[in-house]
Amino acid sequence: MDEIMKTRIEILPNQAKLELEPGSAFWVKPSLLRGVLRYDWGVPPPHPWGSPFLRIYHGVWILKRVEAMEQSERVSLYGSSPRGNFHELQLKKGERCAVAVRCLAGFSGDLHSIHTRIKLGPAFWLLRDHFFCVMEGAGTVLLYSQSALEVSGATEFQPTRIVAFDAGQRFRPVAPQPRRWLSQIINIFFSHEIIWQFEISSQVVAESCSEMEDRRNEGPLRRFFKHLLGFLKV
Repeated sequence: MDEIMKTRIEILPNQAKLELEPGSAFWVKPSLLRGVLRYDWGVPPPHPWGSPFLRIYHGVWILKRVEAMEQSERVSLYGSSPRGNFHELQLKKGERCAVAVRCLAGFSGDLHSIHTRIKLGPAFWLLRDHFFCVMEGAGTVLLYSQSALEVSGATEFQPTRIVAFDAGQRFRPVAPQPRRWLSQIINIFFSHEIIWQFEISSQVVAESCSEMEDRRNEGPLRRFFKHLLGFLKV
């Protein structure tokens, strides 16, 4: 039986309850295990060469291993915000999903792979959204956001709202208003009012409101470091 069938997750407001069947494991972000000290740190980390610099930057490279040995194991995870929400992704074998690492809460021990995909187009570079963490199943991925999460079939999103989407989806950054090319260039450089436009409708996990608007005010060194992360990959 696949491990994805051995891990059951109950999603509650700002809480996720995990129930692991014997012989299964789940990697969890340590800060979500409030007051629970019995689980070991994952050394070496799970998938250590899977998008390592992105995961280090967001504090999800070294995780804690929740493991069920001879008996089932139950554990509760708690978010940091009263308005926070968890979301579960169940990936089939070979299914690939691009995930916002800032929202990664954990994943099952049998997840097939993690790697970084880079978008080298000038628009992605200017917007500082040119590298994406891709997780491949079979396996379970648990996400957490400080705002409400929704699954939408829309084709246009603000980049800072997107949490997860099919890694095979084709999309491009566009300026919503105005439509003239010169105004769009000005928009990209100064106002950053950009949306991602997917070619076809699919299931996209997105935040109801952006929690990253402060990125527009980041200093040049911090922006450069984020660019660099996209190229320090294996």
